[in-house]
Amino acid sequence: MLPIWHTPTAAYIPQAWHTSRTLVTKDTQNHLYNQSVTSPNQAAHQLPDQLPDQSRGRASRQTLLIDADDTLWENNIYFERAITSFISYLDHRVHTPEEVRGHLNRVEHATVLSHGYGLHSFRRSLVTCFEQLTDLPVTDEKHRRIESFAQSIADQQIELLPYVAPTLADLATRHRLILVTKGVPEEQTDKLQRSGLAPHFTAVEVLPEKHHEAYVSLTTHHGCEACNTWMIGNSPRSDINPALSAGLNAIFIPHDFTWVLEHEVVNQPPADRTLSERSESNGEVEGSAFSSACVETNAETCGDELQTRSTRSYPDETAKSPPPKSRRMRE
Repeated sequence: MLPIWHTPTAAYIPQAWHTSRTLVTKDTQNHLYNQSVTSPNQAAHQLPDQLPDQSRGRASRQTLLIDADDTLWENNIYFERAITSFISYLDHRVHTPEEVRGHLNRVEHATVLSHGYGLHSFRRSLVTCFEQLTDLPVTDEKHRRIESFAQSIADQQIELLPYVAPTLADLATRHRLILVTKGVPEEQTDKLQRSGLAPHFTAVEVLPEKHHEAYVSLTTHHGCEACNTWMIGNSPRSDINPALSAGLNAIFIPHDFTWVLEHEVVNQPPADRTLSERSESNGEVEGSAFSSACVETNAETCGDELQTRSTRSYPDETAKSPPPKSRRMRE
């Protein structure tokens, strides 16, 4: 039984599996990225509409829609470091760091609505926040310094979360894997290429937003059978709730701290669908929430029902500032 990843949980984990996170550099890459990036206006690689059943007593082939940032690799910690540097550089004489952070949250919310996600949006938010909070002229040198905080994120190596690499390798032999992320296609596909995980995915979807309509369109486009399709990710707002509303199953893998723009109460699934959460350890063995959650997809057949576990919710706190050292996700 294969142990799904990120936070500790009980799982059946081969002792030979390395428990530390994996840094992927260009020197360690041994493959070429050749996966298709699809959008509503682009053709995508498709597998047959009907996924064949395995022998009696075994699970049918599943379609796994898998989130990227903070589900497969670390992402938000780099934004947090950049924000800490930005607040220190601003060194506001009136507002506390927490107040500056709260203002930046509100600026980011407005920027995302008008300019979407990605580093370009984050860079714009930092400059806008600085301009709104400082009474000094914003010189070209200051602009370059602020933009360097965002650039530091782009320069980061890819740090895979625990058990991601071996789990994906195993799942790809038995299921259809589609990467479903949002943001700027060039940024997201570059991270996938550098991660070394691209060969495991039959298709890559980089969406401007992940909502109900996007999941309906995506699953239709790829010929997914809803009862045999799972969305796996760490965001209630972008991964779990819209997938459930589109009639899919979902596996919720919370990140330690979630970006306030992704906070949302986790909804209950429809009566004939499954929602599972993987986050806590029962003390048996410290493993990977991603790996253990994937066990459930191996045990499922179309129409089967598992016990629903949905205990964590994120209230709407858009106007509030998280703790200064909280980790936020960007997807």
